[in-house]
Amino acid sequence: MILSGDIFGILKIKNEVTVMFYVMRIEKRKRQDISGIQRENNRTAAEYNNRVNREQSELNLPLIQSDNWTQDIRAEIERAGARTRSNSVIALDTLYTASPTFFEGKTQKQTEDFFRDCLQFHQRQFGHIISAVIHYDETTPHLHVVSVPLTADGRLSAREIVGNKQNLSRLQDEFFEQVGRGYGLERGTRSDGQEKRKHISAQEKRILMLSAQFFV
Repeated sequence: MILSGDIFGILKIKNEVTVMFYVMRIEKRKRQDISGIQRENNRTAAEYNNRVNREQSELNLPLIQSDNWTQDIRAEIERAGARTRSNSVIALDTLYTASPTFFEGKTQKQTEDFFRDCLQFHQRQFGHIISAVIHYDETTPHLHVVSVPLTADGRLSAREIVGNKQNLSRLQDEFFEQVGRGYGLERGTRSDGQEKRKHISAQEKRILMLSAQFFV
């Protein structure tokens, strides 16, 4: 299930010519989703729904490794003493990326530094990370982070952890302050319509379409 308040930002180069998107996309995952997503993220599936170039898969970089998400998620929930139901959301599946031009000319280390900063942001905001992996074998480099939505008082509550549209906008502001600004990137448009995007190129429209399908 894709959250209606997915976080999209626009990162703009100072010359006002190139507009680059950053994406922080959060999906809620239930128990029945976990094994399939693990196989896809860890590249152990026989087939993939997205555009995976298997010849490039060896370049993928696990930052936090888990070979058994279901077991590790259960252990995290048990440590917190949280209760679960059969239909509980037990994981947040988050994608961090940017439009292709953001990565042009960057070394692998520079790209990894960006994603490590994304991961640190995620740890501060959500914690309880089970898996984090950078994928280089699709159209655009991106980071997948899987975490358990546990509250400070030990409850399993994706609704409380993710919050409403106002909270998602706050997260976008904080991502800019904590990550984007340090890379010389500007705060993007607000989801409440206070700002309007102009002159969006075909490539930029494509990155939105691709990210919506998890093909970036």
